[in-house]
Amino acid sequence: MDPPHVDRSATNLDVEIRFAGELDADAISLLLGDLGYSIEAARILEKLAALRHSPADRVWVAEAPSGVLGDAGEALAGLLSFHAIPLLHTPGNLGRITSLVVHPQLRGKGIGRRLVGVAECFARESQCERLELTSGEHRHDAHRFYLALGFALRSARFVKTLARAGECPTPFRAAGPP
Repeated sequence: MDPPHVDRSATNLDVEIRFAGELDADAISLLLGDLGYSIEAARILEKLAALRHSPADRVWVAEAPSGVLGDAGEALAGLLSFHAIPLLHTPGNLGRITSLVVHPQLRGKGIGRRLVGVAECFARESQCERLELTSGEHRHDAHRFYLALGFALRSARFVKTLARAGECPTPFRAAGPP
């Protein structure tokens, strides 16, 4: 069962937390740019379409009231993407926050805490045994924020960037599902 579509609980700033939609693509691109990711709105639209019908994946946005972030009208105050991943070695799932960003002008106003709270609620409903995220080593303020929310620094992460998508060399191909 999904958490409520709209969350208007008390915060320092009256934001609306809702599912991301197509009209949010440009603002999402700007927010992700703040994290150092260069991704065009067209690609975000593709990703949102791919995730829209997944029972295990969610993208929530925090919408700022009109005028809070300038004259552009309504703008996004924050973003969180979440994925529930089945694990072979445990009975439950793993909840993974893959993107969490709050607009720089609005940090410290409870928006990130509310986004994580929505994700944590959905993780519980999705039978997740734990919730995890990664954060760049240079993001010290974010690390303090995650620790304050009850996250613990647990393990090292090893990353290998793949040069390009495509076919695997023959010795590494495996048979498909039956």
